[in-house]
Amino acid sequence: MKVATVAASASILLTASIIGEIAQAKPTYTMLDAGTTADGINDSGFIAGTAGYSRGFVRAPDGTMIYFDAPGEIRVSAINASGAVIGYYGDGNEIGFVREPDGTLTEFEAPDAGHGGSGYGTWATSINSSGTIAGEYADNNGAVHGFVRTGNGTITEFDVPQFYTTTANSINDSGTIAGTYSVHRLFATASYERLRGR
Repeated sequence: MKVATVAASASILLTASIIGEIAQAKPTYTMLDAGTTADGINDSGFIAGTAGYSRGFVRAPDGTMIYFDAPGEIRVSAINASGAVIGYYGDGNEIGFVREPDGTLTEFEAPDAGHGGSGYGTWATSINSSGTIAGEYADNNGAVHGFVRTGNGTITEFDVPQFYTTTANSINDSGTIAGTYSVHRLFATASYERLRGR
């Protein structure tokens, strides 16, 4: 019998027994404090999230909560297999961060990220097992572009050719990025896949 654990954005921890597929599973729910959002979970059961936009947290499988701060409002996006947590913070211009399992918080910005006030900056959205981060940034013109940041801090910006907006929503352990793009910020979006090294 396998046990699967899922974190929902309503800050509920759902555990269900799985035998092949979920068949008559009887989930259990663990409620987190009001004002928290569970934003990511790794295979070890560690959950990362945001507590009221003022603090980030990591919840261990035994229920232990570790809180951390950043300068400005914080939003946690994901946690990887080793326990590194990513997200962004700020009070207008957003700055990406990675919090290592030892508590070290490193901030970063895409080289061409804008600084024009609300809606500008760098947003880290996904991290893989090797510590490579995918995300997006808004430039000084308000156009949104994708980026990938390696574990050593090197940032590569990219765009789906001939489109106005490129977002990077997820990166897997092979380095493949999934995201969306649009012709103009007012038009509908479509999905893409960016293979590592291309």
